[in-house]
Amino acid sequence: MSYLEIYNEQVKDLLSDKTTSLMIVEDPAKGVIVPDLNEFRVKSIEDLNSLVTLGNHRRTMAPTAAN
Repeated sequence: MSYLEIYNEQVKDLLSDKTTSLMIVEDPAKGVIVPDLNEFRVKSIEDLNSLVTLGNHRRTMAPTAAN
């Protein structure tokens, strides 16, 4: 499982402590990928739930003019 956010043209890995922006690239063999994006093997629903909760806490949330 991976969890990323694209906000203000910045790509962020929501499951990493690092705050550096990642790049989206097109690989001829794999298609569109994000190098350096963390991937976790999920073995149970509890694993999945904890990763989603962590990522949700790290998401950027800001009011917009549309709200």
